[in-house]
Amino acid sequence: DMAVPIPPGVQVNAVAAIGERGMTSVDYAVENDQVLFSSETPAFRVEYYAPYQADGGDRRYVFQWLAPFTVGELAAQIQRPAYAAGLFSNPAAYGLYTEPSDNLEYLLLPSLTVPAGSAYTVQFEYEMLSDELTADTPGAAPSLPGSPLHDKQVRDG
Repeated sequence: DMAVPIPPGVQVNAVAAIGERGMTSVDYAVENDQVLFSSETPAFRVEYYAPYQADGGDRRYVFQWLAPFTVGELAAQIQRPAYAAGLFSNPAAYGLYTEPSDNLEYLLLPSLTVPAGSAYTVQFEYEMLSDELTADTPGAAPSLPGSPLHDKQVRDG
């Protein structure tokens, strides 16, 4: 059983266990700024959306997560929105790849161990060139079944 803290005010979209067959959606509940779920594997994904700072087309976000338990390997990626330019992060990304399942680019951040009680912080910024949502972009479909964006893409074809 897992209890993963999330920032106040975020919208949780999906939770998945990651195993030999890839990601499998799992049932979850949100209570007291935590996502509660069970997983038979130690690897998992929690997908949520959080408010960000906007100034015209400029977007900024600071992700900070306080580890309630020691995380042996925390791997993070930042998805570049379909109409974004100039995506930068701190810590700096070590790579960039295009995910075939959603046709979007991802910045790869260095993996690291996060001791219990320590904060993991990532800052990133980019410029939006359009107000159109990534979910409304042809060919861009989230890779996690069970998320509202994935379900929208399946419904809309």
